[in-house]
Amino acid sequence: MKRRTKKAALWAESRGRRDLVFIVLVFLLTAVPETLAQSVSIDGYVRTEAIYDTRQVLQVRDGEFHLYPLPASAASAANNFLMASFQSRVGISTSPDSILNGEMKARVEADFFGSSDANLSTLRLRIAFVTWTSGKNELLVGQFWSPMFTLDVYPRVVGFATGAPFQPFARFPQVRFTRELSNLNVELAITSQRDAYAEIGGGKLQHQSGKPALHLHLVSRKNEVVWGVGGTSKTVRPDPASGSFSARAATAYASWNPGNTLVRLKGVWGEDLADHLMTGGFVTASGGSAVPMSLISTWMDVSHKFGRWAPGLFIGYLTNQGSRIGTLEEIQSSNARAENMVNLFRIAPRVFFNEKNLKLAVEVELTSALYGDSYNSRHRPLATLDQQRVANVRTLITASYQF
Repeated sequence: MKRRTKKAALWAESRGRRDLVFIVLVFLLTAVPETLAQSVSIDGYVRTEAIYDTRQVLQVRDGEFHLYPLPASAASAANNFLMASFQSRVGISTSPDSILNGEMKARVEADFFGSSDANLSTLRLRIAFVTWTSGKNELLVGQFWSPMFTLDVYPRVVGFATGAPFQPFARFPQVRFTRELSNLNVELAITSQRDAYAEIGGGKLQHQSGKPALHLHLVSRKNEVVWGVGGTSKTVRPDPASGSFSARAATAYASWNPGNTLVRLKGVWGEDLADHLMTGGFVTASGGSAVPMSLISTWMDVSHKFGRWAPGLFIGYLTNQGSRIGTLEEIQSSNARAENMVNLFRIAPRVFFNEKNLKLAVEVELTSALYGDSYNSRHRPLATLDQQRVANVRTLITASYQF
């Protein structure tokens, strides 16, 4: 009797909670839109993709995010096909609000990409930030694109990787201050690694250094020309009981937009840019000290609009520069992506078709990697003359509807 009474009480309690949740949902679906209709806007898109690879590649999210072909082996020679819709996205923006003698607004975006392969197709936070603008000053606080991504100059490709690993790709929690000086903007930011945008081994390697990453960019926007230079420095501590190391990176970029043509160029030199989904990372010497590996990357992206059609071409090249370590014998372990890759290049033609809110696209990516079989004194990979390149051809077809 007591068990039945207890079960009845628990059922009544759970039913009461369900009723409360239902009431809250009804309120959100009726009262909230009426009160916020003038201050909040919702946008996004539904996107479906079909992807075919001629061989196995280094990828995440079931092949959706493609970086480069894997080294030659019997297993990696197999082809691959997939379809996905988890890139579909929704965003919420607020109208400007006058606060502290300035204008404040917010933006939140989410998709179904998941924060890791383990929770694919689950909702994840993409960006969530607030900006406060007063005169020539702007303050951004929240999760947003890394300053190294450079929103002014990035590839307009079809693939979700957006030019990675040739292009730095990361979204970080940050505080960013921008000051407009005539035709030149000065951007200062501090960032912290998060989710997939972290060291090989996790974001804790930066967190336990006790220091944020620092960024400085100078950007000029005048008529159809944009150019900029920037740099970043971060501190990483692989082991809380050991010392830390510093890694630096620099970039220069430009775009030219005469009429319906858009030309974009970018170059990157950097150490330990694994947190930006590029190659590299760091190696550990026999004495326990860690040393970053560096790379040089450059890309060009050209597109042109012909009415509803917009063809384009992306070309990228990346080379591994090795580490600061002086002798091969010193290196004991590695926390790096594509440590033995000598260089990588990609050629990717594409075409978009736009009809109102409907966008169709086709892109063919040829990505070729040269892997080494030895290292020089600075742990830079070397390839013999008979070493073969490994190439993948990815065909990507997408359909998206924006709302």
